[in-house]
Amino acid sequence: MRAGELTERITVEAKTIIRDGGGGYYEEWAPFATLRAKIIHQKGEESFVAARTQAKVTVKFKTRFQPGITPSHRIQWRDKTFDIYDVDDTRRRDDELWITATAKS
Repeated sequence: MRAGELTERITVEAKTIIRDGGGGYYEEWAPFATLRAKIIHQKGEESFVAARTQAKVTVKFKTRFQPGITPSHRIQWRDKTFDIYDVDDTRRRDDELWITATAKS
């Protein structure tokens, strides 16, 4: 993998549990890893649900291998939040990680 093709910066976030001080807990997203990535737009869809138009964008993020990233994480990129639904680490030997994720607007 050439470093020159990893032109974008993404932040992978993990859900964390935080004590609220009153004996309870709440969940919050916290940074897990900041990575350089190549963005490959896969497809876009638009649907009409509950009298609203919803757009859904599917993107592949190509990055250097980073252990521990799973579909329970999410990605922040250019003020958008992407839900991860596939992590392909089969190219680990080549130091590559491919993440497929979707964003809704």
